[in-house]
Amino acid sequence: MSVSKRLVVKVLAAAIVFVMLLGTLAGCSLKVDDPVVAKVGDIKIYASDYSQLFSSYYYYASYMGFDTSTTEGITAFQDWILETLISDKVVVYMAEKANVELTEEEIAEVNKDVQTSYDTQVATYKSKVDSSITGEDAILAEAEKLFIAALKDAGTSVDEYKKGLYDAYYEDALYKKYSEMVKSEATIDDDAAQKYYDEQLAEQKAAYDEDPAEYYTDYQSALNSSTGVVPFYVPAGYIRVKHILVKFDDEDKDGDTVDKAEYDKICEEIDTHLASGAYSFDELIEMYNDDDGMKNEPYKTEGYLVSEAIEDKYVDGFAEAALKLKNVGDVSPRIETEHGYHYIQLIEKVEPKTIAFDDVKEDINTKLLTEAQNKLFSERIDAWIKETPITRYESRIRYYGLQ
Repeated sequence: MSVSKRLVVKVLAAAIVFVMLLGTLAGCSLKVDDPVVAKVGDIKIYASDYSQLFSSYYYYASYMGFDTSTTEGITAFQDWILETLISDKVVVYMAEKANVELTEEEIAEVNKDVQTSYDTQVATYKSKVDSSITGEDAILAEAEKLFIAALKDAGTSVDEYKKGLYDAYYEDALYKKYSEMVKSEATIDDDAAQKYYDEQLAEQKAAYDEDPAEYYTDYQSALNSSTGVVPFYVPAGYIRVKHILVKFDDEDKDGDTVDKAEYDKICEEIDTHLASGAYSFDELIEMYNDDDGMKNEPYKTEGYLVSEAIEDKYVDGFAEAALKLKNVGDVSPRIETEHGYHYIQLIEKVEPKTIAFDDVKEDINTKLLTEAQNKLFSERIDAWIKETPITRYESRIRYYGLQ
């Protein structure tokens, strides 16, 4: 689990405890039932931690290979959640055992995060403030009073609530610091990048010449990966295009028909601007485009890849119209698809080529080093789990997913 996702889970778990406090309130003497589901050394894992992580991943269980419709499948998923939490805690346990501590600056950042989370929770009470109170500062002050009162009614206090947040943020910062210390030990051979490049280039040439669609698949995969490296070989037949989408709103659709009067009016404006040349195509994209993908990099600058090999990747009619464009800068007539009206501009005829090693060496080194660091860290966690006293209370998690 990534550091950022761990942090979200921990902070939400703290919030769950608060909700549980409110839900069990019948008198100040009542205590929230948040049983321990595992112990890693002297570090406890609570049901609230487990519940949040279970809920976060349950929807994706089938994609991860767990058949939660069977007893065996749900049990395996329950155990996987518990082991994921144990893997997180064992890093913190070993960090403390190694006497790793946060600096004053890092603790200051933890306190800043605590206050931000507290302020965010207080802000949720603004809707409960009496309408007679006006002014943002006054409303926030009253919202904080209501939040503090809710904490008190639940049998806890601001200090206790903030301590829960502090513990979550502190632990996350400690995890991050120690994981970086461990990963810094990883190295790669000097010739690793060249070897990777040569092997991948040979494989890509064979694969892409046989099926050019594989280039698109690998290219998109690289863009969607934090350590992805774009393919080193570019096959023939690709172009890059940008487009303006005038999107049909769902509420304007009546079965298979669309009330197009409003959209036709917008397109008339675009037609006028294209004819006059008063605006560049990029400027018209900024003014009229409803395609969110075209607003984000790298597509905003580089456009979309299109070829006959991947016509099925786009809505019917789009790739066909794009491939009819002959010259860079040409703009298609307005075309209609199920999504709306499109104007497509050809921005590049992609030449078949091999990207030089020196142009991708740094990216390859980053990828290989990151993989080596993650492998080392994973192996270290496995070793720590074997040597750390761990107690699992499996019976306390067996009802999850069965309700």
